[in-house]
Amino acid sequence: MAKREEFVEEFRIRGEQVAEAHGEAEMLEHRAKRIFAQIVIASDKSVARAEYEAAVDPRYCDAKEAAIEAKTKANKLRAQLNAMEVSYELFRTEAATQRAQMNLR
Repeated sequence: MAKREEFVEEFRIRGEQVAEAHGEAEMLEHRAKRIFAQIVIASDKSVARAEYEAAVDPRYCDAKEAAIEAKTKANKLRAQLNAMEVSYELFRTEAATQRAQMNLR
């Protein structure tokens, strides 16, 4: 029984980590978009040229890289959470099979 409770608590914690990581990734993505927009707005060049320059600006590149790293972290945590779900479903299936086998004897 304790092992199941530990699993449930670990699952809850991992779910919270996924939510926090996803929120941080979203925040960083919005920050990158704001930086891009600020650079374009501050430019006195054509929109196309301003967008080109914004796309290669180190401030935007750094912000975009941070957003991508955060999204990767969130995706890895989500994969771990999915693996836990699969593990739980496997346990349930095995338990159901054992119960069915007992009833057949």
